[in-house]
Amino acid sequence: MAQKIVVIDDDKVTRKLLTEILARNGYEAFGAHDGQEGLALVKWEIPELVITDLLIPLVDGIGVCQQIKSDPDLVATRVVVMSALRNPVLVREAKAAGADDFLDKPIKTEFLLDLVKRLIPA
Repeated sequence: MAQKIVVIDDDKVTRKLLTEILARNGYEAFGAHDGQEGLALVKWEIPELVITDLLIPLVDGIGVCQQIKSDPDLVATRVVVMSALRNPVLVREAKAAGADDFLDKPIKTEFLLDLVKRLIPA
């Protein structure tokens, strides 16, 4: 059974690109366009990994991370926060919220797949 990954990003192109890359590499990938939809999808699918943009509508990436990490049913779910804003303060905030890693945009395919394999080994 394929490992599940939820990608949350309000940018349709980025969301589609990431889910397609992950699907082509053997993962079951789902996409959501905002934090609220993403959290609902995470609670429904119980994925191994969530990749969320930092700046998304309704619930931002930090809030998504905090809610996942505080839910006993989801606490084992790994979370990666991503952003085009290369700001060390944001990285620290994401880690303080429980993020397992931080991903800079634009995303390089090889780096993404290496990160996924490290966080959720087969």
